[in-house]
Amino acid sequence: MAGPYQAHAQGYRSTPELIQGIRRIAPFEISVSFYPERHPDSPNHGHEIQLLKAKMDAGASRALGQFCFDNDATARFREDAAKAGVTIPVIPGIMPTTAFPGRGAHGGQMRRLYSRLAHPRL
Repeated sequence: MAGPYQAHAQGYRSTPELIQGIRRIAPFEISVSFYPERHPDSPNHGHEIQLLKAKMDAGASRALGQFCFDNDATARFREDAAKAGVTIPVIPGIMPTTAFPGRGAHGGQMRRLYSRLAHPRL
């Protein structure tokens, strides 16, 4: 999908509105996304936090993070979300790997990432 989201004339205008529509059908468990390093179309970090809060208020059950390379960004996002009143689980995104550092085409990149994987606040 290229360009900004354009809602169908009779469609949902936002993710929180879609969540409300789903919850009117039945009490489904609804997982939503969050972007610890900010979605490219988002104006700022605060907007990301407020959007997650709106998703929760609409009925989201949990938030699953987009994978990011900065553990501090994920920790900051979780802390800021909690301060804003987000009480649903905010789960960091992960990238499973079957490669070991130094092996295969991505060995060097994975070796650099491994040094950043552990974070005391997560």
